[in-house]
Amino acid sequence: MASSNPAPGASRTPYVSPSSDLTELTAGAIVLGILLGLVFAASSVYLALKVGLTVSASIPISVLSITIFR
Repeated sequence: MASSNPAPGASRTPYVSPSSDLTELTAGAIVLGILLGLVFAASSVYLALKVGLTVSASIPISVLSITIFR
């Protein structure tokens, strides 16, 4: 299996420069969080009432939001 580490002495350039100021809380993030929360809450309630089984939706929501914003 190949390693992703560069050869010794090779320089690395960061993906995000240290001087950049990134916003973390944006309107898009809030809207997407609300929409995904509603969808997964409804699916959890449906499963709980229909099958008697509940699932944690936090991990799928995190994966989907990272995929959408990438």
